[in-house]
Amino acid sequence: MNGYNTTDNVVRKQMLPKYLQDVVNFSRRSDLTKNDVITLQKLVRKARRMVDRLAQNGEPNRALKTSYKELLDAVESCSDKALKRAIRTTVEEKSRYVAERIARTESARARYQGFLKDTIDDPDVVAYRWVESTRHHTEDVCDEYAKVDAYGLGPGIFPKDKAPELPAHPHCLCHYEKVYVIELDELLHGLGSMERFII
Repeated sequence: MNGYNTTDNVVRKQMLPKYLQDVVNFSRRSDLTKNDVITLQKLVRKARRMVDRLAQNGEPNRALKTSYKELLDAVESCSDKALKRAIRTTVEEKSRYVAERIARTESARARYQGFLKDTIDDPDVVAYRWVESTRHHTEDVCDEYAKVDAYGLGPGIFPKDKAPELPAHPHCLCHYEKVYVIELDELLHGLGSMERFII
Protein backbone atom coordinates (compact mmCIF):
# COMPACT_ATOMS: atom_id res chain seq x y z
CA MET A 1 0.00 0.00 0.00
CA ASN A 2 1.41 3.39 -0.95
CA GLY A 3 -0.41 5.41 1.73
CA TYR A 4 -2.39 7.45 -0.80
CA ASN A 5 -6.17 7.89 -0.75
CA THR A 6 -6.27 7.81 3.04
CA THR A 7 -9.31 9.19 4.76
CA ASP A 8 -9.30 12.31 6.90
CA ASN A 9 -10.13 10.05 9.85
CA VAL A 10 -6.54 8.83 9.91
CA VAL A 11 -4.50 11.95 9.16
CA ARG A 12 -5.90 15.26 8.05
CA LYS A 13 -4.93 16.03 4.46
CA GLN A 14 -1.90 18.31 4.55
CA MET A 15 -1.39 21.56 2.70
CA LEU A 16 1.54 22.42 0.48
CA PRO A 17 4.26 24.47 2.15
CA LYS A 18 3.70 28.18 1.52
CA TYR A 19 6.74 28.54 -0.75
CA LEU A 20 5.40 25.78 -3.03
CA GLN A 21 1.80 27.00 -2.86
CA ASP A 22 3.00 30.47 -3.94
CA VAL A 23 4.71 28.96 -6.99
CA VAL A 24 1.62 26.92 -7.90
CA ASN A 25 -0.72 29.90 -7.49
CA PHE A 26 1.52 32.15 -9.57
CA SER A 27 1.91 29.53 -12.32
CA ARG A 28 -1.87 29.08 -12.61
CA ARG A 29 -2.45 32.68 -13.57
CA SER A 30 -3.81 32.82 -17.07
CA ASP A 31 -2.39 36.25 -17.88
CA LEU A 32 1.35 35.68 -17.42
CA THR A 33 3.41 38.36 -19.14
CA LYS A 34 7.03 37.95 -20.15
CA ASN A 35 8.08 39.61 -16.88
CA ASP A 36 5.75 37.29 -14.95
CA VAL A 37 7.44 34.27 -16.52
CA ILE A 38 10.82 35.62 -15.35
CA THR A 39 9.38 36.12 -11.85
CA LEU A 40 7.96 32.59 -11.90
CA GLN A 41 11.36 31.19 -12.89
CA LYS A 42 12.93 33.02 -9.93
CA LEU A 43 10.27 31.61 -7.59
CA VAL A 44 10.93 28.10 -8.90
CA ARG A 45 14.71 28.48 -8.41
CA LYS A 46 14.17 29.72 -4.86
CA ALA A 47 11.78 26.84 -4.13
CA ARG A 48 14.28 24.32 -5.55
CA ARG A 49 16.95 25.62 -3.16
CA MET A 50 14.57 25.10 -0.25
CA VAL A 51 13.61 21.62 -1.45
CA ASP A 52 17.29 20.69 -1.84
CA ARG A 53 17.71 21.16 1.93
CA LEU A 54 15.26 18.34 2.62
CA ALA A 55 16.42 14.77 3.29
CA GLN A 56 19.96 15.80 4.15
CA ASN A 57 21.94 13.72 6.63
CA GLY A 58 19.54 10.79 6.45
CA GLU A 59 16.43 12.72 7.43
CA PRO A 60 13.31 10.60 6.78
CA ASN A 61 11.73 12.76 4.08
CA ARG A 62 13.29 11.63 0.79
CA ALA A 63 9.96 10.70 -0.80
CA LEU A 64 8.56 14.09 0.18
CA LYS A 65 11.57 15.79 -1.40
CA THR A 66 11.05 13.80 -4.61
CA SER A 67 7.38 14.79 -4.81
CA TYR A 68 8.26 18.48 -4.26
CA LYS A 69 10.81 18.32 -7.09
CA GLU A 70 8.26 16.68 -9.39
CA LEU A 71 5.79 19.44 -8.55
CA LEU A 72 8.32 22.09 -9.54
CA ASP A 73 9.09 20.15 -12.75
CA ALA A 74 5.35 20.16 -13.52
CA VAL A 75 5.19 23.93 -12.98
CA GLU A 76 8.02 24.41 -15.46
CA SER A 77 6.42 22.06 -17.99
CA CYS A 78 3.39 24.37 -18.25
CA SER A 79 1.14 21.31 -18.44
CA ASP A 80 -2.05 21.74 -16.44
CA LYS A 81 -2.62 17.98 -16.38
CA ALA A 82 0.92 17.31 -15.07
CA LEU A 83 0.51 20.06 -12.49
CA LYS A 84 -2.79 18.66 -11.17
CA ARG A 85 -1.29 15.18 -10.88
CA ALA A 86 1.85 16.53 -9.17
CA ILE A 87 -0.19 18.57 -6.68
CA ARG A 88 -2.28 15.53 -5.77
CA THR A 89 0.82 13.36 -5.35
CA THR A 90 2.59 16.01 -3.28
CA VAL A 91 -0.37 16.53 -0.94
CA GLU A 92 -0.73 12.76 -0.49
CA GLU A 93 3.03 12.37 0.10
CA LYS A 94 3.05 15.13 2.70
CA SER A 95 0.05 13.53 4.43
CA ARG A 96 1.88 10.20 4.50
CA TYR A 97 5.03 11.88 5.83
CA VAL A 98 3.03 13.46 8.69
CA ALA A 99 1.42 10.10 9.50
CA GLU A 100 4.84 8.40 9.59
CA ARG A 101 6.24 11.18 11.79
CA ILE A 102 3.38 10.74 14.25
CA ALA A 103 3.78 6.94 14.27
CA ARG A 104 7.56 7.10 14.75
CA THR A 105 7.32 9.70 17.51
CA GLU A 106 4.52 7.94 19.39
CA SER A 107 6.32 4.58 19.11
CA ALA A 108 9.36 6.20 20.72
CA ARG A 109 7.14 7.63 23.46
CA ALA A 110 5.64 4.17 24.12
CA ARG A 111 9.12 2.59 24.34
CA TYR A 112 10.13 5.29 26.83
CA GLN A 113 7.02 4.71 28.96
CA GLY A 114 7.77 0.97 28.99
CA PHE A 115 11.40 1.66 29.94
CA LEU A 116 10.24 3.85 32.85
CA LYS A 117 7.76 1.22 34.03
CA ASP A 118 10.50 -1.42 34.06
CA THR A 119 13.14 0.69 35.80
CA ILE A 120 11.62 3.40 37.98
CA ASP A 121 11.16 1.12 41.02
CA ASP A 122 14.34 -0.91 40.50
CA PRO A 123 16.70 0.08 43.34
CA ASP A 124 19.74 -1.16 41.42
CA VAL A 125 19.07 1.32 38.59
CA VAL A 126 19.92 4.77 39.95
CA ALA A 127 20.24 6.84 36.78
CA TYR A 128 19.71 6.87 33.04
CA ARG A 129 22.28 7.55 30.31
CA TRP A 130 21.05 9.44 27.22
CA VAL A 131 22.04 7.56 24.07
CA GLU A 132 21.77 9.32 20.74
CA SER A 133 20.25 7.39 17.86
CA THR A 134 22.67 6.16 15.22
CA ARG A 135 20.43 8.02 12.73
CA HIS A 136 20.98 11.27 14.61
CA HIS A 137 22.88 13.55 12.24
CA THR A 138 21.54 17.02 12.97
CA GLU A 139 22.71 19.14 15.90
CA ASP A 140 19.80 19.66 18.29
CA VAL A 141 18.73 19.30 21.92
CA CYS A 142 19.69 15.61 21.86
CA ASP A 143 23.36 16.54 21.53
CA GLU A 144 23.04 18.73 24.59
CA TYR A 145 21.41 15.95 26.61
CA ALA A 146 24.10 13.46 25.55
CA LYS A 147 26.95 15.78 26.58
CA VAL A 148 25.69 17.66 29.63
CA ASP A 149 26.94 16.70 33.08
CA ALA A 150 24.31 18.60 35.07
CA TYR A 151 24.39 16.35 38.15
CA GLY A 152 28.08 15.44 38.39
CA LEU A 153 27.38 11.88 37.26
CA GLY A 154 29.10 12.06 33.90
CA PRO A 155 28.10 13.20 30.41
CA GLY A 156 24.51 12.36 29.52
CA ILE A 157 23.73 10.72 32.86
CA PHE A 158 20.65 11.85 34.77
CA PRO A 159 19.19 10.73 38.11
CA LYS A 160 15.98 8.83 37.36
CA ASP A 161 13.74 11.62 38.60
CA LYS A 162 15.60 14.32 36.65
CA ALA A 163 15.88 12.65 33.23
CA PRO A 164 14.40 14.59 30.30
CA GLU A 165 11.39 12.93 28.70
CA LEU A 166 11.63 11.06 25.45
CA PRO A 167 11.11 11.69 22.61
CA ALA A 168 12.82 15.07 22.73
CA HIS A 169 11.36 16.14 19.36
CA PRO A 170 9.42 14.65 16.42
CA HIS A 171 11.32 11.76 14.81
CA CYS A 172 13.55 11.43 17.91
CA LEU A 173 14.89 7.88 18.16
CA CYS A 174 17.29 8.49 21.04
CA HIS A 175 16.88 6.28 24.10
CA TYR A 176 18.15 5.67 27.61
CA GLU A 177 20.44 3.02 29.02
CA LYS A 178 20.17 1.92 32.61
CA VAL A 179 22.93 3.07 34.94
CA TYR A 180 23.34 0.71 37.89
CA VAL A 181 24.56 1.58 41.38
CA ILE A 182 27.80 -0.33 40.91
CA GLU A 183 28.48 1.29 37.53
CA LEU A 184 27.90 4.78 38.91
CA ASP A 185 30.03 3.97 41.94
CA GLU A 186 32.88 3.01 39.60
CA LEU A 187 32.38 6.22 37.58
CA LEU A 188 32.43 8.36 40.70
CA HIS A 189 34.86 6.31 42.82
CA GLY A 190 35.86 8.32 45.80
CA LEU A 191 33.23 11.06 45.31
CA GLY A 192 31.14 10.06 48.32
CA SER A 193 28.19 7.91 49.22
CA MET A 194 25.84 6.61 46.59
CA GLU A 195 22.83 7.04 48.88
CA ARG A 196 22.01 10.48 47.50
CA PHE A 197 21.44 8.94 44.04
CA ILE A 198 19.12 6.16 45.17
CA ILE A 199 15.51 7.23 44.79
